[in-house]
Amino acid sequence: MINDPLLIKANYRDPGVSQYRGNPFIEALPPLKATKKAFIKQIRNYPAKPKAADRKKGEILRILELANLNQIVYPLLEYSDLEIAISSLIRESYYARNPITASDMQRRHAIAASGNDGVPFPANWKSSGKGFLITGLSGMGKTTYIDASLLQYPQVIEHIQYKDYPLKCRQVVWLKVRIPSDGTLRGFCIRFFQEVDLALGTNYRRQALSIGGMSAMTSLMHQVATAISLGVLFIDELQNLRMLQSGDSNAMLDFFGSLSEDLGTGIVMVGTPAVEELFTDSIRNIRKICSAGSQTIERMKIDDLQWQMFCEDLWEYQWVKNKQPLTKEIMDVWYHYTQGITAFAVLFFALAQRRAIGNSEEININVMSLVAHQDMAFLQPALTALASNNPKLMQNFDDLIFSQEFKKLEAEIGKAIPSKKDRDNNEEFEEITATKRTEIEQTFKTKVKPDDYVSLKTDDPHQPNWN
Repeated sequence: MINDPLLIKANYRDPGVSQYRGNPFIEALPPLKATKKAFIKQIRNYPAKPKAADRKKGEILRILELANLNQIVYPLLEYSDLEIAISSLIRESYYARNPITASDMQRRHAIAASGNDGVPFPANWKSSGKGFLITGLSGMGKTTYIDASLLQYPQVIEHIQYKDYPLKCRQVVWLKVRIPSDGTLRGFCIRFFQEVDLALGTNYRRQALSIGGMSAMTSLMHQVATAISLGVLFIDELQNLRMLQSGDSNAMLDFFGSLSEDLGTGIVMVGTPAVEELFTDSIRNIRKICSAGSQTIERMKIDDLQWQMFCEDLWEYQWVKNKQPLTKEIMDVWYHYTQGITAFAVLFFALAQRRAIGNSEEININVMSLVAHQDMAFLQPALTALASNNPKLMQNFDDLIFSQEFKKLEAEIGKAIPSKKDRDNNEEFEEITATKRTEIEQTFKTKVKPDDYVSLKTDDPHQPNWN
């Protein structure tokens, strides 16, 4: 079943920056926050704190309440700097793609028609799209930041008329696509089309599955990204490219760079520190991917004020009967067993309460020790590697934590975990044989209505097909 597109009508406002004025794609974006503090206030999320009456409920009910801990969004210090970078990148990506200018009309037409009708790509057009790289250890809140930041932006904006210009088109402000575990370009493209379908109610994924060659697949991706006026593409799990041979991973990085250089789309790549090995042989790819800069989300240190504030905030979310004061000893032990990784710290806190409820009914050093050496014993090699600060030991950090035991514990405290099918559906990424392709094409012709598709515009945005 095709999803109905979720969108808002364009509401144009002064962007506050002179060079952005007169560009409907930028003027339709939400206004920027005036201060870093205003942004932090918006993205943080704290559910209602448990009251004394909540701590008197039955054991099972209180254990189920622990799932509320997964709703907490603690704003790390790096988030405000990231917001400035991403807000700028989104707007800059549209700077050279003003849909009411002659050069952009020609550019869109040339890409959609693939040069088959004699209209050349404008010689004077220069992309303003840039790339940005976000790195951080697994569990440090990279995805949390992105999800919270994107809540500020509508995903799809529908344009009807801009001042005296008829402008009937849909603008996809952002898409987020995860690189599949096998790191293949085909798998990535299929996921891209799937995300477009979810945003617009189209059916590009089925169309893409009928394509055998990668050249045609990437060409379709370029055409679709242009037709939907994609602002920024978030590419998550960049470290999965390590599964490819060096030449193939460089080709993938080069392809990602082409999306910003050739199409003007902003690119934000997200991965663990393991991505560094992808750039060792390619200065050119570093330049393209980090043209707008990079940011590393560091784990909190034991003597940081941020760690203390983080612990104080979480400590209020207790469903044990005997809520004790937070001491420095508890914070130090908490850090020792989680090494300042936010996801570990939250999981550890939830498991400590689960052990205490119906038993000691308080969180203390003994309970924390039991959690570390029994419930989370499998994480100790990874935490030891972190505590050592030895680069050789830390290289295996991701492999050590992404185990079935870790996923099982997260599920037990109510955290939603993607199914294996959602994470690694490699079957759909396999090359389609000629016979299978014929079957899909026949299905495409007979069972899918033309109205289910958003036709690629072969002319300027004033003559769209969004009816």
